[in-house]
Amino acid sequence: MRPTLICIHHHELAGRQFLHGDEIAPGVLDGELLGYWLDHGWAREMPERRSLQRLFSVFSGAKEKEPLDRHELTAYALPE
Repeated sequence: MRPTLICIHHHELAGRQFLHGDEIAPGVLDGELLGYWLDHGWAREMPERRSLQRLFSVFSGAKEKEPLDRHELTAYALPE
Protein backbone atom coordinates (compact mmCIF):
# COMPACT_ATOMS: atom_id res chain seq x y z
CA MET A 1 0.00 0.00 0.00
CA ARG A 2 1.31 3.43 -0.89
CA PRO A 3 2.00 6.07 1.74
CA THR A 4 -0.64 8.72 2.37
CA LEU A 5 -0.22 11.74 0.07
CA ILE A 6 -0.55 15.19 1.61
CA CYS A 7 -0.94 18.41 -0.37
CA ILE A 8 1.65 21.11 0.25
CA HIS A 9 0.27 24.63 -0.20
CA HIS A 10 -2.99 25.36 -2.04
CA HIS A 11 -3.59 23.57 -5.37
CA GLU A 12 -6.37 22.51 -7.70
CA LEU A 13 -6.45 19.04 -9.22
CA ALA A 14 -9.21 17.59 -11.41
CA GLY A 15 -11.54 20.43 -10.45
CA ARG A 16 -11.05 19.90 -6.72
CA GLN A 17 -9.40 22.39 -4.38
CA PHE A 18 -6.74 21.08 -1.99
CA LEU A 19 -5.62 23.17 0.95
CA HIS A 20 -2.28 22.82 2.68
CA GLY A 21 -2.28 19.56 4.66
CA ASP A 22 -5.26 17.99 2.88
CA GLU A 23 -5.04 14.31 2.06
CA ILE A 24 -5.03 13.50 -1.64
CA ALA A 25 -7.23 10.48 -2.23
CA PRO A 26 -5.49 7.27 -3.34
CA GLY A 27 -5.39 6.92 -7.12
CA VAL A 28 -5.84 10.64 -7.89
CA LEU A 29 -2.11 11.12 -8.51
CA ASP A 30 -0.38 8.28 -10.36
CA GLY A 31 2.61 7.74 -12.58
CA GLU A 32 4.30 10.80 -14.05
CA LEU A 33 1.81 13.22 -12.49
CA LEU A 34 2.64 11.89 -9.03
CA GLY A 35 6.35 12.24 -9.75
CA TYR A 36 5.82 15.80 -10.97
CA TRP A 37 3.93 16.81 -7.84
CA LEU A 38 6.54 15.20 -5.57
CA ASP A 39 9.46 16.74 -7.50
CA HIS A 40 7.94 20.22 -7.33
CA GLY A 41 7.13 19.92 -3.63
CA TRP A 42 3.37 20.15 -4.19
CA ALA A 43 2.74 16.86 -2.39
CA ARG A 44 4.56 14.78 0.17
CA GLU A 45 4.34 11.08 0.99
CA MET A 46 3.64 10.52 4.68
CA PRO A 47 4.16 6.82 5.52
CA GLU A 48 3.49 7.36 9.24
CA ARG A 49 0.09 8.97 8.62
CA ARG A 50 -2.85 6.63 8.05
CA SER A 51 -5.20 7.47 5.23
CA LEU A 52 -8.70 8.60 6.21
CA GLN A 53 -9.74 7.84 2.63
CA ARG A 54 -8.69 4.19 3.10
CA LEU A 55 -10.00 3.89 6.68
CA PHE A 56 -13.46 5.07 5.61
CA SER A 57 -13.49 3.71 2.05
CA VAL A 58 -17.23 2.99 2.27
CA PHE A 59 -17.84 6.74 2.53
CA SER A 60 -14.94 8.08 0.46
CA GLY A 61 -15.28 5.66 -2.45
CA ALA A 62 -11.59 4.71 -2.30
CA LYS A 63 -10.74 1.35 -3.83
CA GLU A 64 -7.93 0.73 -1.35
CA LYS A 65 -8.97 -0.18 2.20
CA GLU A 66 -7.22 -0.02 5.56
CA PRO A 67 -8.81 -1.63 8.62
CA LEU A 68 -9.22 0.01 12.01
CA ASP A 69 -7.17 -1.67 14.74
CA ARG A 70 -8.79 -3.28 17.79
CA HIS A 71 -8.36 -0.16 19.97
CA GLU A 72 -9.94 2.08 17.31
CA LEU A 73 -12.85 -0.29 16.85
CA THR A 74 -13.52 -0.29 20.60
CA ALA A 75 -13.22 3.48 20.86
CA TYR A 76 -14.96 4.67 17.70
CA ALA A 77 -17.21 1.94 16.26
CA LEU A 78 -20.62 0.73 17.30
CA PRO A 79 -20.69 -2.82 18.67
CA GLU A 80 -22.06 -5.50 16.37
